[in-house]
Amino acid sequence: MRKKSKRTGSKKEEYIRNQLMEALPGIQETANSGARFGDADLSNKDWVIEVKSTVKTSYRIEKALLQKTVDTALLRNKQPAIVVMLSAETPEEDNCFVILPLRTAITLMKNSEVM
Repeated sequence: MRKKSKRTGSKKEEYIRNQLMEALPGIQETANSGARFGDADLSNKDWVIEVKSTVKTSYRIEKALLQKTVDTALLRNKQPAIVVMLSAETPEEDNCFVILPLRTAITLMKNSEVM
């Protein structure tokens, strides 16, 4: 069984960060975010974003992660999001998924011009 190395995870998370930083104005990376309470990996004036990756085909979302992300966003009057990249040897958008609160997802879906 192959273990996820910190370097592999970091490369994938860096890919996600770069994609978000290109797409969203003002996105900033939080240095050492995992070591401090109340800090997310990325944020801008509207969003608090946690970034996770795994080499596995699934990723278990714990309530503690959801709660931490929501609490951090609420403290800053922002929207929470969690981005997860699954089982990719190389980073690809098709393996990235975003977890949002239902209320936020519905609002985005109503206003979407994606398709």
